[in-house]
Amino acid sequence: MPFTPQLTVPADTDPYFIRKAYGGYSPCIKGNPEKFPGSPLANCVGYAWGIAAEREGTPNCNIGFVSGTTWPTNAWYWIQNPNGRQTGSTPQLGAIACWRNSDWTNGHVASVEQINADGSWLASESGYNGYIFRTHTYPADNSKPGFIFQGFIYLNWPEDPPLPPSGDTDVLYPIALGDKVRIIGKGRASVDGGGNIAYGIGWERYVTAIYEDGAYPFRVGFKDGRTTGFYKADALEVIKKAETAVADLKVGDKVQIKKTGNANSYGTGRKAYGLRWIRYIKRIYPLREYPYMVGNSSGITGFYKADALKKL
Repeated sequence: MPFTPQLTVPADTDPYFIRKAYGGYSPCIKGNPEKFPGSPLANCVGYAWGIAAEREGTPNCNIGFVSGTTWPTNAWYWIQNPNGRQTGSTPQLGAIACWRNSDWTNGHVASVEQINADGSWLASESGYNGYIFRTHTYPADNSKPGFIFQGFIYLNWPEDPPLPPSGDTDVLYPIALGDKVRIIGKGRASVDGGGNIAYGIGWERYVTAIYEDGAYPFRVGFKDGRTTGFYKADALEVIKKAETAVADLKVGDKVQIKKTGNANSYGTGRKAYGLRWIRYIKRIYPLREYPYMVGNSSGITGFYKADALKKL
């Protein structure tokens, strides 16, 4: 699904940024300074909950909730309470970044709105006792002065996640998401062709995103999220096609886990285990390295390849 970055302050009429006591959806405390009576801004938690809930499409979003509560906890405990969402160290569009200070008395959460070729990323955020809204660029190491980076919480999108953009890339291009490629021509530092020239001729990398309308539509780099550059199709030679999902397995199938998987469908996270567990296929991402999202009513166990699952 197309991703729309939040680059301006949310509208005063947006119910995800109006507190429940004032007729909105937000379970958060009032902001300081309060944008208007009933606003959860300025407050990083109030903003992060609002943007996450709106993107997940539910006023009952439980991101950051401690078990047994009906409101999000302090920012420095969010990463421990993703509640069925995956976490990791690589930025993805819409993900919530989490930091804490050294003595666990302060923290911050922010939303990823844009990921740059050099690994830095643009956030939208709010700050309690500070700013109602701003955009800010964080470096590739995710550092924030005075804080310790804890990780990203990846949203449960109502459709396929927006990174990379959705679309049947097998039809649009001979090069697909996840393909291993050899760089045979020059690229650029950004998808629109701006920035420095990207080289790397002869290097072997992976297609990590495809931007269908971009001048240089193929983002190429490592599976851990590091980017080499953006390239046109004639600058890339496919070495190995990405594994695709097979028709024998479908959403809803009951399966037994036979081999380890990964914490995300791109294969860039930690190992996912659950050997011999009985679970269900919850979603399939056909072009990704670990295409089968497996779990049960309690949450997601992990992402697996076809040969790691036995259909029951």
